[in-house]
Amino acid sequence: FAMDAQEILNKYGIKAEVWSITSFNELYRDAIEQERLGLLGKKKSSYVEKCFSTKLPTIAVSEYQRNFANQIRQWVKGDYVVLGTDGFGRSDTREKLRDFFEISADYIVLNALKSLNKDKLAEEFLKKNKVKLRKEAPWQT
Repeated sequence: FAMDAQEILNKYGIKAEVWSITSFNELYRDAIEQERLGLLGKKKSSYVEKCFSTKLPTIAVSEYQRNFANQIRQWVKGDYVVLGTDGFGRSDTREKLRDFFEISADYIVLNALKSLNKDKLAEEFLKKNKVKLRKEAPWQT
């Protein structure tokens, strides 16, 4: 679904990269270890700092709760938007759950457009694709 969002963004002339992060926990551990080594005067940049050293909008999307991706927030330069499946007790197809938790390709595109301050384009995208934003957040229902 992230790759689908990339294709949609490309159609709008927006170049997007999709990365697969297998463990936010390990990225966090590496970053705090580098901070610890800094106390000893041996700090190097963590892997996260190296990967996200350029100030760019970044959207992290996970089928887990947002807190996993939020672990690395302080080391990512630029706007960092995290989408995840906060909530519980839901059972349905993956596609329907992605829509419910607002992490589907449409929501990735919407957040990317908003992060790039393309509000008018975001509104057009919502109307054209009939994306309905609920008033209540998924974790509230």
